[in-house]
Amino acid sequence: MSRLARILMFVPGVFLTTWGISRLVEGNGATEQLVAGLGWLVVAIVIETTVGRSTQRVREFLEELEERKQVQQRVLATGTPGSAKVLRIRQTGRMQGRNPEVHFTLQVEHPQFGSYQAEVTTFVEMVAIPRVQPGQTLEVRVDSADRSRLALVL
Repeated sequence: MSRLARILMFVPGVFLTTWGISRLVEGNGATEQLVAGLGWLVVAIVIETTVGRSTQRVREFLEELEERKQVQQRVLATGTPGSAKVLRIRQTGRMQGRNPEVHFTLQVEHPQFGSYQAEVTTFVEMVAIPRVQPGQTLEVRVDSADRSRLALVL
């Protein structure tokens, strides 16, 4: 939320509260304005808190996606080739555009690391979903420094 939006959100509450207090001091009994002003401020604080938390979660999610994308691109570019049989596949519920995020359990066969199981979570284009079902063998690239980091070649 922008700074201007925050200021504009609080202005009516401050105005009504100040007006209500000044009328009460004068003895004109403006409880309605005071209550309305305080109510407006409470709503503004709740909105600010909720939007702030939501914005932070979105920012963290986007940073996580960007970091994962960079790691995947690096592994695709510099990793050593291998193959992996899909043992299990499940959607995580996240989407990037129309592409679902998918969690794979794989049986990896690699010349340097041998045979081992690995888990990978990545976004898969909808058109590639039929090619990544259990039992299918996929081409992968494995990070030479960390065999748990691998990227699917789709």
